[in-house]
Amino acid sequence: MSSTVVYVVRHAEREDYSKSNWMAEYPYLHSSDPPLADKGFRQAKATAQRFLDDELLRPLPGVIITSPYIRCVQTANEIATVLDVSIWVEPGFSEVQNGGTYPPHFLKIDELKKRYPRIDESYKPIISRDALSSEWGDDDCANRTANVVAKLLQNNVSGMPILFLGHGASCYGMVQAVSSKRRNNGFYQGLATITQFSSTLDTLLKGCSSHLKCDLGTNLRAY
Repeated sequence: MSSTVVYVVRHAEREDYSKSNWMAEYPYLHSSDPPLADKGFRQAKATAQRFLDDELLRPLPGVIITSPYIRCVQTANEIATVLDVSIWVEPGFSEVQNGGTYPPHFLKIDELKKRYPRIDESYKPIISRDALSSEWGDDDCANRTANVVAKLLQNNVSGMPILFLGHGASCYGMVQAVSSKRRNNGFYQGLATITQFSSTLDTLLKGCSSHLKCDLGTNLRAY
């Protein structure tokens, strides 16, 4: 495994947390793939600004690798725009796959690219959309994600700093894979929070939310 500075960020607040009829505004999305709420976009922008302003968050990520679900891609896009980096879409970082329909209903890479040009279509995912299958729960999702992260770090021979972006359970798996204390070290981090690992894979920040001021820091769902 290469010596890599790693950041883990969970997506920001999703629209269906507060608006039950959100699909009327987003007819191109499936019910299992809600976008960010207005609060979520503000959280994502605050997270992006934290990376820009906080000198402790160095070196900055050279790429963002995200789940293909729209709330994750939108969060990644806000950060990538500020940091001027590319986005790699990795289906292996997807939400828990217990919806019963496969392949899942998130947008295909070409559809995402039309809306978010920072997506690099040349990236070859570790797990393809069609390879995802039914899971029993969070543990399966975390294990799947941890295996993907381990392969990505092994492939990162240049040691480029990476930001991994996912969901509650997939972020849990990301932390499991990266942490130097491999056993029983996973945790559920809150929405739009930051976990940071040094190049020796020691934990420097753990689900930090200090950049989320006032209402942005409420109900972060760290579970």
